[in-house]
Amino acid sequence: MHLIVQHLEAKLLKARSLLNMYINVSVTTRASKNEIIRIGDNTFKVYVTAVPEKGLANKKIIELLSDYLKVSKSLIKIKAGATSREKLFEIA
Repeated sequence: MHLIVQHLEAKLLKARSLLNMYINVSVTTRASKNEIIRIGDNTFKVYVTAVPEKGLANKKIIELLSDYLKVSKSLIKIKAGATSREKLFEIA
């Protein structure tokens, strides 16, 4: 029984990794309001009121994406561009 459960867990992990989505985000900080605009299938323009210091803007972007995509914040990771206006996010 234990082997069957272990096998199923391994298959689930593998299937889940295939479902990861990557999105490109162009960011404007110090905006007048927080807003997400979908430009393409995997491309977004995000406006945040936060300043780009100490990770505050990135934290707010993850929060906004979480609400927009209806996924947990813990599933959203910055894969590239942590200090850039152009960012690549992975949604696991």
